[in-house]
Amino acid sequence: MVAAVGWILVGAILGRAGTDMYEFMYERVFADPPPLAEQLSEIVSRAARDDFRLIEQRSVNLRGVGAPARIMIFRPTEPFGGISDELRVYDTRDGRFRERLTFRPAVPLELAPESLNPTIFQGRPLENWFERRSHGRSFVFRFKTVDDLNGTRGDEVILDIAEVAMQPIWPRPVYLSWNPSTEQYQLRSLLSPLTTNLRSMRPMLTRSYSRPGDFARFLIEESYRYADPIRDATGHSPPLQPFAVEAYVVEPSQSYDPRGTQGGAIVLHTGYFVRGRAHASVDLLQLLTWRVNLSEPVIRAQHGWSNRLVLIELKWSGHTLDQIVRRSASRAEEAMRTLLPGQGPIRLQG
Repeated sequence: MVAAVGWILVGAILGRAGTDMYEFMYERVFADPPPLAEQLSEIVSRAARDDFRLIEQRSVNLRGVGAPARIMIFRPTEPFGGISDELRVYDTRDGRFRERLTFRPAVPLELAPESLNPTIFQGRPLENWFERRSHGRSFVFRFKTVDDLNGTRGDEVILDIAEVAMQPIWPRPVYLSWNPSTEQYQLRSLLSPLTTNLRSMRPMLTRSYSRPGDFARFLIEESYRYADPIRDATGHSPPLQPFAVEAYVVEPSQSYDPRGTQGGAIVLHTGYFVRGRAHASVDLLQLLTWRVNLSEPVIRAQHGWSNRLVLIELKWSGHTLDQIVRRSASRAEEAMRTLLPGQGPIRLQG
């Protein structure tokens, strides 16, 4: 009797599961999808149940043809403790949102260097940076540029992955695009050991204006020098290894080949703090310019000023670092045409 009742219950459970599966497949294959706004609301609601909130979204024509993609950035409700933003890209097909790319930055736990004097951080946004690094590092995504950068009639997106220390710092430029060969969206580093052919940034950054123990020397050795590997915590996308900068701006450019001039290149102007004993006393920025070719399957970034040292004296006159970098880059180009080799560094007022 007990066995019979048991089999009846099993049959009922299996029957219910089969009914649920049938209804799920019917809705997926035959039923009309709900409106896109309703689907979007459901995506946001599911993220909220996982303690993520939608902070920004954009509709971008990444393919050049067809319906635009929807790019969404979700932020954890508790932004510290090793949990980072999640970037998602959705396509719209047959009236349904289809998730095509996901990336949530994560790095191995890392303690702060014991050799650095932590007093240089006290009373400033980085004062508990050491404690947070020991519990895991958090990152945020920020849109930088959305434009047709490689001449394919579709938009490309440049974002940065910035570390969180009360505010976003040390952005790492990355490039989101559509790959027609693989028919997939891809997220790639613009400045990395692979694109720059540099194992580290040490040959590019001057150490002449800082001493061991200075905040600027710490940045050069610990933040700018090496490209930290960043994996996707969701496990869906390949890892990235971008170099960090202090500030950067993007300008469209042209690429050149034997057949003539064509689109598909950008210029990255990047800035790095190189003088300052403490966080509040940083007053010298080194400027580098990179020519980045986006039209080839493998991104290449080439330093554009023949290793000429360009320094910006910071006056902090109300302009942001990005604005200072943009203004100084154009003045540096003019100085390159007038100064002779061997005349020392180019010094500009920020």
